[in-house]
Amino acid sequence: MLSRCDSHGSVSRAFDELADRTPALRGAASSLKLTGSVDSDKNENLGNEFLSRFIGIVASGYADGADIKKPLAAFRDELERDIAARARFKAKVGGSAALIYMGMGVFFPLFSGISSIVLTTSLGAAGSGSAVLGTCFIAVSIVYAAMTLYLSAAFAHPERNAKANLFSTAPYIAMAAAVALLTKTYLSGVL
Repeated sequence: MLSRCDSHGSVSRAFDELADRTPALRGAASSLKLTGSVDSDKNENLGNEFLSRFIGIVASGYADGADIKKPLAAFRDELERDIAARARFKAKVGGSAALIYMGMGVFFPLFSGISSIVLTTSLGAAGSGSAVLGTCFIAVSIVYAAMTLYLSAAFAHPERNAKANLFSTAPYIAMAAAVALLTKTYLSGVL
């Protein structure tokens, strides 16, 4: 938008050209053409704080023909800083998320299955309740792994809704359940 304002000299013409190629801006461009302003409720309901602020800056220049190059440059700089901070956050969380997925998807269920076997065999002399206790231990372990995986996804991707985060962790939860149950089933004869 900054380069368009420089080359065209007109905020309205530059924004109209940008809006022709950007569906999210078409409504604001139409509103600016018709009324010379953007309805603040519509602008705030775009779902993106930066897009709302951008349209507000453009609307101020659109309405009275004021030079918006300095506010746009400041906005661009702030947006670049925000994007860089988010990228750093994602990079830091991404490494720990991989460890959590490995730990909760493979290692924790493996050791939970082994612990269930040890629990069942060591309490076997106490009666028939030991098999139920071992099964309950596996169930609690799977629920714990599922909760940890979901919370990891929710913190790593706060922009996604709960359903999307749950679906993204579903394969890891299934893998954790399979590892725990297979370990309990097939290693019980070995241990």
